[in-house]
Amino acid sequence: QAVNNQSAMKRLIKRKKVPGFAKDTQRILSSFIISNARATAKNYHIGEMLDSIQSVPKENGDLKDEIIDLFNHIQSPGTVSSKIKGFLFAWYIGGSFSSAAVNLTQTFTTTLPYLHQFGTTSQVTGIMRKAMSMAVDSKKLTGDIAIALKRADEEGVTAPHELHSLMSEANRIGGLPFIPQLGHLNKTLRPLSKAWSSMFQSAEAYNRRVAFISAYKLAKENKHDDPFKFAEDAVKATQFIYSKANQPKIAHGEIGQILATFKMFSLNYIEFLGRLPPKEKAIAFTILFLLAGLSGLPFAEDAEDIIDTIGQASGHNTNSKEWIDKLFNQAFGVDMGRFMQEGASYTTPIDLSGRFAVSNLIPGTGILKRSETDKSRDVLEFAGAAGSLIKKGMEGYEDAMSHNDLSSQIVAGMKSILPKAVSDAYQAMDMMDSGQYKDFKGRKVVDTDTSDAIMKALGFQPNKVAQPKRIERFLAQDSAMLKVIKSDITDLWAQGIYEKDASKIKESKQLMQDWNENNKETPVNVKMTSIIAKVKSMRQTSAERLLKSTPKEMRGYAADRLND
Repeated sequence: QAVNNQSAMKRLIKRKKVPGFAKDTQRILSSFIISNARATAKNYHIGEMLDSIQSVPKENGDLKDEIIDLFNHIQSPGTVSSKIKGFLFAWYIGGSFSSAAVNLTQTFTTTLPYLHQFGTTSQVTGIMRKAMSMAVDSKKLTGDIAIALKRADEEGVTAPHELHSLMSEANRIGGLPFIPQLGHLNKTLRPLSKAWSSMFQSAEAYNRRVAFISAYKLAKENKHDDPFKFAEDAVKATQFIYSKANQPKIAHGEIGQILATFKMFSLNYIEFLGRLPPKEKAIAFTILFLLAGLSGLPFAEDAEDIIDTIGQASGHNTNSKEWIDKLFNQAFGVDMGRFMQEGASYTTPIDLSGRFAVSNLIPGTGILKRSETDKSRDVLEFAGAAGSLIKKGMEGYEDAMSHNDLSSQIVAGMKSILPKAVSDAYQAMDMMDSGQYKDFKGRKVVDTDTSDAIMKALGFQPNKVAQPKRIERFLAQDSAMLKVIKSDITDLWAQGIYEKDASKIKESKQLMQDWNENNKETPVNVKMTSIIAKVKSMRQTSAERLLKSTPKEMRGYAADRLND
């Protein structure tokens, strides 16, 4: 069969000397292999899938409809979403040392707890320690483990990235997937694209080889009937399945797949935790706690948003993060309290907590927080990585428009939307030059040194930057909530005076009294001058209010226009 396939491939890719015939042999061959593989796989499995659909009993309700929906999702090509997902990967993860380094920890966060089910602690850790060394240069392996690993590579168990590379070749993706007129440049750019994604792919392949070798050796020691199958299942269970067949329903369809970009690991990890036995679940949670602290545990940030929303709606300046910070610092001391909240991140010069956290799993949980006056962040959470890129693009446009000449506009706009790895390197150079970490508007945040710049260049946020910003976020939320409640009291009081409604004045005074009793650290003091100014504004026409808020330089022009 292999000989026949090889002959067919040679026959079908023979040049016919037709004008306009593509000369990109590498792409043509890749496309031919991918298309034939898809057709073969479809023909081989479609009968089995259809039989599975028909075998679902009617009494199972809408289960059959759900299976049909999954079947249609698997069958759909999803060409646009795959290109956008590839683009987002290149933009956020490509070229990033930090992303690859964080990815390597999956050996400890998933593989170790999973394998612990099937052996003693000393047995599993001993095998994994050797496997980590063996996976560095798997070509030096000999014996049955070498044969098994080679088979695992060929079947895509340990090297699925090879299929993605082949698909990239077939699709001519080298950095310009959305500009077909420049498609001829993709052949030149493809090697750069491979290098750009190589660190993350190497880390992914290493994780899978460690999981496979460890599981295979553990199965051999425990005399398992089929060590290869056991190791294959271990890789799938710990490194997860990212194919369309394993995507949640929300990710079905082109838009759903784009919105779910970078969300699949978190979802798979939560399911992974749910499947572990109690003892191994405790081990997994302990490892996650050590890496990210209590603030990084599943749904921690979502729970904080919900608590803050309820508390603020009931008249309290609820700030869960700040309350927990104070509680732990008072109970355990500052160092131990911060370690319990942030894990190992607190003891290192770089901020790691956010990298390992799976605390924000439900998008938009803070959208009803009264202190959250800018709802754009919560709205864009639903759009995932694509939403973040859109927001950066909008910020880049605003920054560009603040400049006068075209060249400065282009530089400012491009600087705001650089790929993350390039943006980190650019900011690191600025830190080296200025000795400061600056925000996206060019304002100083904190003083930094050479080591901080190196960490930033590698893609890590220096703790010297992260720690002060953490306290600033606490205070910013308190301040925002105070402004909201102060505005509510002022508006209600002014409305009572304007409408000559004593009950509203009484209600506003009671609101201020209740707030000050419930929030002694952040009391409200509404000045009568502010209330009178609000009453005067209410008595004006909309045109008069507009004129008053207009910059002085154009009030004359505005007055003339309003009088027309």
